[in-house]
Amino acid sequence: MINLHGTWNYQIGAEGDDNLIPADFKANENLFIMPGTTNENHIGIPLDESNLTEKEQLKCLREHFSFIGVMWYQKEIDIEESFLKERVELFLERVMFESKVYINGVYIGRNSSLSTPHRYMIEDYLKVGKNVITLRINNNDVEH
Repeated sequence: MINLHGTWNYQIGAEGDDNLIPADFKANENLFIMPGTTNENHIGIPLDESNLTEKEQLKCLREHFSFIGVMWYQKEIDIEESFLKERVELFLERVMFESKVYINGVYIGRNSSLSTPHRYMIEDYLKVGKNVITLRINNNDVEH
């Protein structure tokens, strides 16, 4: 097992950029801690706290940062030869809503479900040495 927790590069994307992996990840200083949310990483529109004392605002919990849209994430990992002798699954838990996965720039697949993990078999796309995992997450309502 490879632990993918920790620091990832991120880039805010846009609708329609499905297969356009941002080219400037390496120079990008935007760092995202995984596992984590955009709220926990302070990405998005800050909560307007000026009216939180109103009764309507107190009916539910509020996140301090709200982000709706496309986010790209990227992480470089090292793979040893012995690791490639097994089936390798990328397991994404609690994705909201759509994920697309790229390994070393090659599109692997798409999933859109809030109720089940997004699972991708990736052993055929990995190589010995450095590999780049790129995720495109879209938390807009998407067609299934």
